[in-house]
Amino acid sequence: MACNPAAHHDQAGWLVLDRLACMARGADTHRLDFAAQSAGLLAFSLGRSQLQAADHAILAAAMPLETHSSILSTMTGATK
Repeated sequence: MACNPAAHHDQAGWLVLDRLACMARGADTHRLDFAAQSAGLLAFSLGRSQLQAADHAILAAAMPLETHSSILSTMTGATK
């Protein structure tokens, strides 16, 4: 059963988040049929977990706060 983000929202920003959620759900649950990118995300996650044991350290290294701010600005149309 594949994830179908288009069925949930028609706004572009929400569609992007829904697609990302499908990728993450597939990787997190090992259901790689949810999104084509789920396998790559799972491989990336497993590789990072071999380098750093603590979840918060993995997240901090993979996605600095500046990246979160940039994503939110893009989604909301806000500028710095």
